[in-house]
Amino acid sequence: MRSILAQSIRGERLVGTVHHPCGESLNGTRGRVGLLILNFGQAPRAGLGDLAARMGDGLASQGYPVFRFDLPGLGDSAGELPERIQVFWRHVQEGGHAEQACELAASLIERFKLKRLVLGGLCGGAITAIYAAAKNPDVIAGVLAIEPDFILTPLAKEQGPQEMSTSDYLCSVAANKRNLLSLASWGRFFSGQSAYRHHFELLRRSAALYWERMRGRTLPEDANVKLVHCTRKLAERKVPMLIVSSGDAGRAFMENDVLGSTRAAVRFDTIDGTNHLFIAGRGPQELTSRVETWMFDQYPSAPPSVLLTRQQVA
Repeated sequence: MRSILAQSIRGERLVGTVHHPCGESLNGTRGRVGLLILNFGQAPRAGLGDLAARMGDGLASQGYPVFRFDLPGLGDSAGELPERIQVFWRHVQEGGHAEQACELAASLIERFKLKRLVLGGLCGGAITAIYAAAKNPDVIAGVLAIEPDFILTPLAKEQGPQEMSTSDYLCSVAANKRNLLSLASWGRFFSGQSAYRHHFELLRRSAALYWERMRGRTLPEDANVKLVHCTRKLAERKVPMLIVSSGDAGRAFMENDVLGSTRAAVRFDTIDGTNHLFIAGRGPQELTSRVETWMFDQYPSAPPSVLLTRQQVA
């Protein structure tokens, strides 16, 4: 059984769907571990091909309460969106939805007396789940990361400060040094007419990439270093993670460059013969099956037969 649920987070009305475990009311979920599925990129909470809805139905049949919520500006939830999709993607990649996801998870746990919640999603939803779990690992039971992307989306000049590679930026150090020593330049900075925040971000990213190389890891210059560090933080704390990809192309990068030796609680899974959205071939069936198996291994729930028997007796 499904029902609609609304939750107020930071003054925004977020709308979601609840999958009740085996037809139970949510009053029966006290003390259980549930799953909160976040938007797959900019798609509504059902996911493309209703993939998230299928996952919710499958896990609910195994005794798990499942919540699918639209984050601000998406689906049925209130909120503003940028005009260009690349700007939205970059907002998500930099953790723009992490705070709302954290507060939403905490409010659902409190409202329904859950033990904890697993956070999950595909692509952008996986990125938000990683950021939110890293912010509050004591509340989040685990992370379901389907096709997480660790490369930043470039922004065109008309969409914001022009992106440049770290090497290009370092080549302009002399020009930036002259600006830093210029009284006129500082006048523009304090009057809000200068984009030094962009330069500070590039400098921070350059330092992070340099530190990675010093440690023997070579990340691409357009790598999302902040997301890499959050993923490592979760792995070091042994927060259970299921990372699913469509094929083996990104597995070596995840194992060697992102996680290194800190992957004791991480399970990698690959599904061949499908696409990035897992809606081609047997992608939907295989993904749902792998997620159900991982959830039951990590957070055993009452078997469906026990739940059905209890309902019949009641």
